[in-house]
Amino acid sequence: MRVCILKVDEPTFDGTTPLMIAASEGFDECVALLIDRGARVDAQRSRDRHSALVLACYHGHLDVASALLEAGATHDLTTSESDTALEVAAANGHYEVRRKALA
Repeated sequence: MRVCILKVDEPTFDGTTPLMIAASEGFDECVALLIDRGARVDAQRSRDRHSALVLACYHGHLDVASALLEAGATHDLTTSESDTALEVAAANGHYEVRRKALA
């Protein structure tokens, strides 16, 4: 039996965390587990300052964005291009995600 130990907030070389990867892919159950285990919902990648919420909004993952917001993710953090998660959602045609964040 192999055992894999992964730290909840262990980033890759560019600051991408497991939560960011799960949010980007729309893995809502994984996102919930990582949040439950204490993942930092507002961590930002070093190369572009994207957070898990920005990535969920970019890809239109409404359930993931909702879970992140309920866990206290800040919707007005800015990326390296000065965009917020709400602006990213709207720019990519994901208006439901934007509406949910504003509710």
